[in-house]
Amino acid sequence: AFAEKYGATAFDDFERAVMCDDVDAVYIATPHTSHLEYAIRAMELGKPVLCEKPVGVSLAEAQQMIETAKEKNSIICRFRPFA
Repeated sequence: AFAEKYGATAFDDFERAVMCDDVDAVYIATPHTSHLEYAIRAMELGKPVLCEKPVGVSLAEAQQMIETAKEKNSIICRFRPFA
């Protein structure tokens, strides 16, 4: 209903949404426990990622995202709103 009201396209599949031709990057604003999964999936699909903080729930998760970005020649960055 929201998509219809505002002229957007609704998706129920992450990969279909991310692979749209007009999607240049992925902004992750889901609960922090899912950041790792979505960030890695997006980078594996060739999209750079901007992620809300905290990037992950541990240093190991953040390092895994950084390593994936390096392997996929992609970008992972953290969004920090201005205070």
